[in-house]
Amino acid sequence: MGAVSVFRVTVVLFFCRLCRADGEASEPGLHVIGLQKEKSEAEVIFLHSACRLNHTNIQVVRGWCSSPNCVGLGLLKDRLRNLPEDDLVILSDLRKSFAQVMARPKDVKDQLMASGHSLILGPRPYTPGLKEAMESQMAEALKEKERREGGKGDGEKAEVGKKADEEGLKDQGGQEEKVDMEGLQKAVFNALKGGSVIGRVGVVLRVLDLMGVAKEDVGVAVTRPFTDTRAEHILFGGRQPGAMGIEVPFRVKFVPVEEGDGGGEGGEGGEGGERPHTTPFVLHTDEEKAEIYNMIEAMGVGPASCPHEIVDAKKERAEGKDEEEAAAAEAGIGGEQEQQQPQQERPRILVAVLLAGSWAPFLHEVLQGLEGQDYPKERLGIWIHAKPGLQEEELAAFQKRTKGRYGSFEVSTDESLSLDILSSECAELSCDYLGIMHAGAYLEHPGILSSLVSANRPVVGPLLFQRKTKESNLLFPKETTADWQKLIRRQKVRGIFMVDEVRYFNLIEKDYINGFAEGNQAGRYVDTRIDAGTIVDSRGYKEGKRNPNLWGVKYNNYMWTRRYIHPDLIKIIRKEKEPEEIAEYLYHVPFYTETFCRELIEEMEHHGKWQDGDQDEREVAHQYTSRNINLEEIEYDSVYYVIINSFHKELLSSLYNDYKAYAEPSLIFVLKYADNTKYNTFKYHLDGASYTYNIALNNDFTGGGIDYRMGNRYFNEEKEIHVPHNRTGWAVIQPNRPLHVHRGVALESGTRYALINIINTNDAGSKGGPRWIVS
Repeated sequence: MGAVSVFRVTVVLFFCRLCRADGEASEPGLHVIGLQKEKSEAEVIFLHSACRLNHTNIQVVRGWCSSPNCVGLGLLKDRLRNLPEDDLVILSDLRKSFAQVMARPKDVKDQLMASGHSLILGPRPYTPGLKEAMESQMAEALKEKERREGGKGDGEKAEVGKKADEEGLKDQGGQEEKVDMEGLQKAVFNALKGGSVIGRVGVVLRVLDLMGVAKEDVGVAVTRPFTDTRAEHILFGGRQPGAMGIEVPFRVKFVPVEEGDGGGEGGEGGEGGERPHTTPFVLHTDEEKAEIYNMIEAMGVGPASCPHEIVDAKKERAEGKDEEEAAAAEAGIGGEQEQQQPQQERPRILVAVLLAGSWAPFLHEVLQGLEGQDYPKERLGIWIHAKPGLQEEELAAFQKRTKGRYGSFEVSTDESLSLDILSSECAELSCDYLGIMHAGAYLEHPGILSSLVSANRPVVGPLLFQRKTKESNLLFPKETTADWQKLIRRQKVRGIFMVDEVRYFNLIEKDYINGFAEGNQAGRYVDTRIDAGTIVDSRGYKEGKRNPNLWGVKYNNYMWTRRYIHPDLIKIIRKEKEPEEIAEYLYHVPFYTETFCRELIEEMEHHGKWQDGDQDEREVAHQYTSRNINLEEIEYDSVYYVIINSFHKELLSSLYNDYKAYAEPSLIFVLKYADNTKYNTFKYHLDGASYTYNIALNNDFTGGGIDYRMGNRYFNEEKEIHVPHNRTGWAVIQPNRPLHVHRGVALESGTRYALINIINTNDAGSKGGPRWIVS
């Protein structure tokens, strides 16, 4: 009876040991079968855990239930009858808890064969009364075994034990059974109500064949919840609580929790009763959200998907395909349809873009990211919820640009919005997935949508970052360690991980839409296999302006840079590209995009309060032969100071021998030259500061430009240089020395705009300034 105390929750049954035939050298196969009532998140996790560990013989039987007359039981037995009797099988009930395969096929087979057990039962943890009943059965079996082997030599004992085990399940004409078959059936039945059965196919099948006569099973109740990564595992038949740990490089370890005296079945005892770290075959947990799943993802190097078979009782009953159709398919009829099938089989998705009734910063780029997804457009529907009169130009441009390319397209301005409405829209489109996309989600990588679909999760979203603050769109359970959060957020591990919430974008499988709307705790996953997208901060704009995004550099520096900064400027700053040198210390550099230039002109004209020499009270203004608006008049000066002390400063460092100084703007304004007024030129002058950036904002004019008088006239070195200055967004950069006297040339036709930056520098900042925009 001393052996009985070893068992706490699970018992290893030494009944019916089936040995391989003498001389058979082939290694037994290993089959993993999940038992499920219907498709669920638990099934997905079970399949994926087995795939990650390179199991190849994986099946799921749907329609499983607790009744001995269940159709699912018949299906399971049919599957087992098609397998070799000496193969190994793992059966796990997926209906009431998460179950995950934790060991590779070779490890499972080696440990099972080494244990010598033909049947291992891992019932649902803490089932009242079951532990005692199974321990009693085990004690009786051990007594019988000792009695049979009493007084025999070792060799004879082994031979007798082998024969007894083989005969244990046989009823040989009145011979007393060595096993309580009713008790065994109950034990197996209870193990399949939330646990696992592991053993030889032949042994499992023989027990299941007698299930029809099993009496009413023992009730199941969970008396203890699991938190964090605590779980129950099966190893050498021993099932006990423990905690999962993760190491880098990624390796899952299981630390058993000792309960009572001595070590349990399934591991070697250590000094002081300590148990070594182990890797379990199968792991069960009653958590609603199993963090262990994330560790499996990090551990495995197997494929993201693997071959598996789904056996559904409902489909089996409803099957009965038309024989003529099958014959036609076999004869090759409908070949054209078959060629088109891969395209048609892509799931249909409705993406609902929710603009939240307020201005959406950088909406053009957000819609471009959606448009750039490589998912087939005809399998996509676009439904946009917007506020009447808000950003209609951008929405109309998007609709015009993509006209006829999407399966459906609608812009709704109804005030009411709910998931019921979205669910109805999805049903009308016969969609397989509903994508809920907020205005802050910039899907930069073109493969994000395809990757989310391939993830095959109830609710899954992409990893998104706010580029300046490094804030992500993920929320984790409080128990999740900071180190593990960093591994996922920084994409040190690539996979599909379970989290508490994914914000800004969720792809929801159609069967889970209603549950999502009702707040049901379906697992939420993040897909980190594709490079992260960007979170657009809703604060990054200025109300009441013609182009509010111009003010977004503080909160959305990444999006602002992509939209407004010429890509070659970054290359010049990094010294990956050479600037154009007009003359000594005089450079021509691409600085802003045409979008920036156009929007700044629109903003100035929208403001409309141009000053000239007749209106400006400053003494210097009487020298003007042009009109201007200072940036402070449109509340843009503070924004522009950020630009000056990032892009401007870094560019100066690249052009002028790594000299880097803090910039103190002397004067920043937009000049306007017009051909039909006296304000169409500017006299020769020096700007009276350290540096000047003269940036062309348009090119639809003739004449104009800048003349320079370079060199010293007293040494006959003076020469004149003309710069047309008609490349939109390009800056003429000069140090303000006496050798760089310049003037604005009169226009011949049109209107010319230029952004003038006259900047002083302070050597106190020569150690460098913020590089966050450039980087």
